[in-house]
Amino acid sequence: MSTNLFNPSDKRSYPSRWPLYRGKQLFRVIDERSEDGTEELLSVSHITGITPRSQKNVTMFQAESLVGYKLCQIGDIVANTMWTWQGAIGVSDYTGVVSPAYNVYRQNGDIFNPRFLDMLLRERGLIDVYHSLSTGIRPSRLRLYPDVFLTIRFPVPARDEQNHIVHYLDWKASDINRLIAIKRQQILSLNVLKSDIVKKLVFHGLNDSCPKMGTNFEWIGDIPRHWQMKPLKRMFKIISGATPQSGNPAYWDGDIVWITPADYKTQDKYILGGARSITEAGYSTCSTSMIPRGSIIFSKRAPVGTVAINHVDLCTNQGCLSCIPNSDVSVEYYYYLMSIFTDIFEMHASGTTFKEISATTFGNMKLPFPPLEEQEIIASTIDSRYFLAEIITKGVAYHIGYLPSAIRMRIEELFRDGSITTIFCTITLVEGVNMPADNLFITNYKKGYAYMDAVDFRNLIGRVGRIEYNLYGNVFLVCMNEKVKEEKFEELLKEKVPAQKLSIESGLTNTQKRSVVDALREGKIAFDKHPKNQSEESYTLMRKFALILLRDITKDRNSLVYKEFVPFLKEGDEYLIKANFEHKATKPDDDINVSVDQTENLTTAIARGMSYPRLDINGNVNYDDLMDFLERMCRVFKWEKYERQTLGRVSKKTGKHGMLRWYAVILIQWIQGTGLSHIMNKAIEFKQNNPESGVKVNGKQERYNDSRDHRMPTKPMN
Repeated sequence: MSTNLFNPSDKRSYPSRWPLYRGKQLFRVIDERSEDGTEELLSVSHITGITPRSQKNVTMFQAESLVGYKLCQIGDIVANTMWTWQGAIGVSDYTGVVSPAYNVYRQNGDIFNPRFLDMLLRERGLIDVYHSLSTGIRPSRLRLYPDVFLTIRFPVPARDEQNHIVHYLDWKASDINRLIAIKRQQILSLNVLKSDIVKKLVFHGLNDSCPKMGTNFEWIGDIPRHWQMKPLKRMFKIISGATPQSGNPAYWDGDIVWITPADYKTQDKYILGGARSITEAGYSTCSTSMIPRGSIIFSKRAPVGTVAINHVDLCTNQGCLSCIPNSDVSVEYYYYLMSIFTDIFEMHASGTTFKEISATTFGNMKLPFPPLEEQEIIASTIDSRYFLAEIITKGVAYHIGYLPSAIRMRIEELFRDGSITTIFCTITLVEGVNMPADNLFITNYKKGYAYMDAVDFRNLIGRVGRIEYNLYGNVFLVCMNEKVKEEKFEELLKEKVPAQKLSIESGLTNTQKRSVVDALREGKIAFDKHPKNQSEESYTLMRKFALILLRDITKDRNSLVYKEFVPFLKEGDEYLIKANFEHKATKPDDDINVSVDQTENLTTAIARGMSYPRLDINGNVNYDDLMDFLERMCRVFKWEKYERQTLGRVSKKTGKHGMLRWYAVILIQWIQGTGLSHIMNKAIEFKQNNPESGVKVNGKQERYNDSRDHRMPTKPMN
């Protein structure tokens, strides 16, 4: 049941048990004045209620003396007469003074809980009543006078009920504020990650190993030695804007796009138009200029530092600086650079009422200046490979193998704590990335180019509803195109998964396990194949389990691997193995791909002066120097023994490490900042232009025909 207040302009309704009283029955007008003006000045806002003016960033004029201002006590109602219709009214938690133009009211007794009353006075229905009863010539200056305010009827619940309402709302507000704080922290974390991704590229380039030089700017740090630092005025033509006379309708709503800082935000990369446009007459009467498409529009105030690229010819107001690029400048690169430079631009701004950076100060600021080709590569890298930087602020990310490991691990961390809520993932999820989810959408049943088996599929759907995180979850099997069949999903769901064995159980024979123990007993970690016809995969597995067993014995770990070898360990073997390896300068490492002997060799080589090849002034390395280095690495790490089919492969024709030549070529391109996808595309492009060079497929030399088999040969050429 509710009670309508029967006033045609009063649309409120309240529980029928709440009695209604006129304002004059509940409140009285207070007009007490300050005699010495020493009290705290209070402000009234429709957003914050009543607060000390000193706590607010107010730029409006303040009287020299507060003598004669109205006194206000804790619990008094204060209403801004001109803005009551917008909700500028509330109950004060402070003692102080308010403007003589304000109205002060006090309760007739202890009728209301002050907190309940404060919320009631700013309830949306009551504000509508204030608006309907306010009078004035101009809509923006309507006034609600005391005699009218006191005619308004107010509901008065029982005091206990008021208290319960206040406690409940406090609890809900606390919960909401907690969620807001969490969301703000999440946004902050995501923005930091976005900024870090972009900052690394625009300040330091794609090649971490190239020689660096200092900039004397802490916020930039070191940059590649072949880059320059240039002031913006030497890279752009910087133009200020202007505004036609606002009161002349002949100057407005024309065909010329006119932009202000309010027309674009930080996340808006491109500008197509603004809220207003101007006519030819308006353009000719002010000093604004037409800015060609493909320039950077920079906000010099309110706020400082927002940037965007104009996608159309336009002009701006005086709040913008337009940056028309020189021929050796990539607009995209400097868009990204400036977008993370906001704090620095703000630091160089000045002003009291609002901060503003001058065109002169802006133009004199020095920023990194890479060669044009490098600018374009960095910009395209951010655009194509790192679009994560744009979408991650919305709680969305992607997870794929080629992402830098630090970024990939950060994504996984943010997903686990809930900052990232949605991830688009490749088969990395199948391969063991531990990211449990509440909802999993599977759009394909392939693992690479092959179909998943039942084990892979069960491993994938097992990511949902992990007990550590949640008791249940949902798996959605989605057929997004005709190639993905519902029947195949059903087969994978119905197929029984056979009992699985550890690779240590299934991959090694008892003879091979005995050989591992015998080698460790003799103090060896490098052992020959056993038997001679043993496959490369089996030998690699045997070696890796030997490394794990050695680590388990020296660290007294009772692992599953250790348990598999226990039947082959005699009394005293573990003591002997520990003794064999305790004297070694380098202890066994957790890396199952690096043996103790390899680590010892590397330590010795470094002690004797082994170092990376030197880079030249352009950050490049000499091919012969790199090959000499790789040959030394081959001896140090015994690649001929441990990596016979790849790094240590010896050509039957030449007797040399043929594969190292190819690794050297790829390494040089990586050092130059070229990505793997680019290298592969260049290789394919070479074969397309030189098909007679051929390609080896399954050991057979064929003329290159640009087919899928030729693009992805199963065996590399010698």
